[in-house]
Amino acid sequence: ISVAARTPRFFMADVTGMLQWMAEMATEHGAQVRCGAVFQTVNHAGDQMEIVYHDRARNAPQRVAAKFLVGADGVHSQVAKCMGLPANTAILAGAEWIVDGIPVEQDTFHLVMDHALAPGYCLWLAPHGPHAALGVAGHQRRFKPLESLHAAPSLFAPYVDTSRMQILERKGGSIPIGGTLRRMYAPEGPALLLGDAAGLCGAATGGGIYPALISGRLAAHAVTNAVLNGSPTAIARYLHDLPRANGLGRYLRIERWLRQAMDRVHSNRDLATFYGVFTAAEGEAHLRRILFETPISSMDTALLLLIRRLFWRSSVYGAAARGLWQRFMEHHARH
Repeated sequence: ISVAARTPRFFMADVTGMLQWMAEMATEHGAQVRCGAVFQTVNHAGDQMEIVYHDRARNAPQRVAAKFLVGADGVHSQVAKCMGLPANTAILAGAEWIVDGIPVEQDTFHLVMDHALAPGYCLWLAPHGPHAALGVAGHQRRFKPLESLHAAPSLFAPYVDTSRMQILERKGGSIPIGGTLRRMYAPEGPALLLGDAAGLCGAATGGGIYPALISGRLAAHAVTNAVLNGSPTAIARYLHDLPRANGLGRYLRIERWLRQAMDRVHSNRDLATFYGVFTAAEGEAHLRRILFETPISSMDTALLLLIRRLFWRSSVYGAAARGLWQRFMEHHARH
């Protein structure tokens, strides 16, 4: 399936460069950035907290006093565990190579759906500055990411020349797809979870930068208000306002619904049936509208209604949808 738009919509972020820039901005505003510092635990003494972290450079524990703890420490958050907050349970495993020698067009993003190589997600090949990003993600323990990456060049070979590929950098990580945690705040800390640690990530696409930027800015104001002004309601107000900020709640809700549909695909046959709906002219037009013309900030149930109309409008689409549903039911009957 090939879809395009005259204006760009998707971008590959240089996450390492972005974080470096953010650290520099924070330092200029008086923050102390301590790299190689791994959070371990919290000790309470009256209304003060003592944060204990492991300094990798010194290979020894270090301590720092704090009035508020923000846990933005990833999917497997040690802050959440220490403060008795819920953990992420639905997780994708991902791996990515930054490669050279593949002539990828700067405005083209290639995706391959394969249930065996990327169960629940996909493989991708995309421009990444002067290089390219070759990656894969899927449900943990249902596949081996490195084996899928080694198989990926042959999958993309019909579209780009992968014969001279050279690996420059290897990355890997986990992506939470279970939705926002039911509890993100521990008042006895006080401690607040952010980003992947709080499950603030698109359950279908795995997109975490957009929710992190929105929640991070709001949380910064809330924590500042709580610590400097002593506001007893600042964090409660943040938790109340977060889903309403920039359409974030609608975006995450749509992503959860899409994830539920994606997790009901159990074979490449199911994938072919589903995506086959978008190969016809009408289906391609709808897909273009969904991908390029629906702003994240205005996502709502209209998106799902659009997809529903597409599947059931004609006998061809209706047959495809009913065939997919029949296979879902057959799978559940067997299991």
